[in-house]
Amino acid sequence: MRYPHLDLIWFATDGSNNVAAFVTAGRGPIPRRVLQWDASPNGLLADKLLSLPVIGSGRMLQPYANPERFLQLAERGAYVYDWTDVHKAEAARTRSYELVCAPSVSRASNDLPDEMKLIAADASLAGVNFPEQPLLDIRLLLDCVLPPEAP
Repeated sequence: MRYPHLDLIWFATDGSNNVAAFVTAGRGPIPRRVLQWDASPNGLLADKLLSLPVIGSGRMLQPYANPERFLQLAERGAYVYDWTDVHKAEAARTRSYELVCAPSVSRASNDLPDEMKLIAADASLAGVNFPEQPLLDIRLLLDCVLPPEAP
């Protein structure tokens, strides 16, 4: 399976049934099983998340010039992680997704529509608790597809 060079947003659930959105910035690892659901430039997974009703507000944890997309995802109850390494010098890279926006009200995975529950089950992170996990190295948790030049 080849890495899709696009800014894909995929989602997962944690051990407490919270939902999180992961923004790849066109460089972050993507769970192999997630790619079966969305490898298109149209952002089908992001559209599914954004089609959910707003249930609260979002709080940015990192400064961004254009935080709207992160806030929109958090308003729908998702914790939002970004591949921030794309903006960092080599020495500062964490090789992890970083929590950049938190929802005021988290969405439980059992409140997702059926198809979204199936997608989220393919990226279930049972030993993780998103509110307490500022960095996530997905490569240690799931079989991932990486960009060709990734270490």
